[in-house]
Amino acid sequence: MSFMDFLGWAGGTLGFIVLLWAAAAVWITRRHRISTLPDERHAAVTTDGWLLALHRYLPRTEGPGRGPVLLCHGLLANRGNLDLDERRSVARYLAGMGFDAWVIELRGSGLSRDANGRRGLGRITFDDYVERDIPAAIQTILKETGWEQLQWVGHSMGGMLLYAYLSNRDDRSIAAAVTIGSPIDFTVLSRTARDLLRLRPLLRLGWVPLGYMLRGLLPLLRLSRRALLDMGLVSSNLSGAEIGEVLVNVIEGFGPAGVLEQFGNWVEEGVYVSRDGRRPYGTLTHLRCPLLVIQPSLDNIAPPDSVRPAVDRAPATEKTYRLFGKVSGDDRDYGHGDILLSDAARQNVFPLIADWLIKHAPSPPQA
Repeated sequence: MSFMDFLGWAGGTLGFIVLLWAAAAVWITRRHRISTLPDERHAAVTTDGWLLALHRYLPRTEGPGRGPVLLCHGLLANRGNLDLDERRSVARYLAGMGFDAWVIELRGSGLSRDANGRRGLGRITFDDYVERDIPAAIQTILKETGWEQLQWVGHSMGGMLLYAYLSNRDDRSIAAAVTIGSPIDFTVLSRTARDLLRLRPLLRLGWVPLGYMLRGLLPLLRLSRRALLDMGLVSSNLSGAEIGEVLVNVIEGFGPAGVLEQFGNWVEEGVYVSRDGRRPYGTLTHLRCPLLVIQPSLDNIAPPDSVRPAVDRAPATEKTYRLFGKVSGDDRDYGHGDILLSDAARQNVFPLIADWLIKHAPSPPQA
């Protein structure tokens, strides 16, 4: 075989593999797609013109309710992270307990769009979330509900945003908070998450097709417990079909390169700061509200040692750290994702979140 013949064969083989992977991704997406509708859908308008989708679940109990809760998803995710379906939705669970639950989709995720109706993935940074998206969401929710305070539930990056926001702004409108698997100490992640830096060549695209890549690999991922654990899923907590549903409905097909670049810098340098290095994101200077930090025991994405320091740093007078797993006497271990997306989470984790929010619910507005 000549060199040119070899190149032709190699190119054809590679093209066939790519085509097969793409076909698998499309088939898996169609098979596992879940369509759900909130009670209401609102848009929070940011100072730079973005329309952020806010999915609202009204209180399902009688009376004035226990007040609004803002639920914020993690990196490369959308609202499915906190609202997958009736069974796997901490948002709907809280609505059933009398809360007014609002699930945000940050810029570039889900149904949120810029002023021109585009997703604008190539222009998004973590700083945009902190400085523009979070203030707009809080203002919109308080205006729509008439309450003076709300409570916060954030998974992974959704909790990191609370930390960054209250490290630089004294906002008393947040009455209490729950974070789940949200790292704050990047000196730990600089040792445990360096594999993330391998994604950096993809950042030149302006977006990263990680979600579609994982969907195409689903048949192989199901065969490897370690691969699933590295993705944040304990295989014993989810069926094969449920794993497919998570990959299709929770993880975004494309991720914003600017945000991933910042995460890469934090992992490489071990410092959690704004893009220009001027604003620290991990001091928690103004986090005085009651804080519950929940951590899954088998979290390969945000290990416990990277999460627990939030409890030590927060000046809140009431704060609690809860590690879910066999080491704490629970009947099972949890991963980064199934801590919210499994039947076991609904039975064991959701009630703890609800109890914390009930205990610290703000006073209703005066009639």
